[in-house]
Amino acid sequence: MSGKYYYAVRRGRTALQEVHCAGCVELAEAGGVRFIGTFYSLRHGLQSARLRHPDCVICLRCAALQR
Repeated sequence: MSGKYYYAVRRGRTALQEVHCAGCVELAEAGGVRFIGTFYSLRHGLQSARLRHPDCVICLRCAALQR
């Protein structure tokens, strides 16, 4: 089943560029949220986000939910 994925920059001491799934708690606290698209997995969302933001990573909370 596909889901909606977002790119966001986490605010704080170290600004992390992350890919989040819809409904992530961390997404509400992040700044600069942008919709990436609808994908079948978080990994596919990350691949799409890295086309524009090569340094982005997967949100650890979202990764734990998809296991």
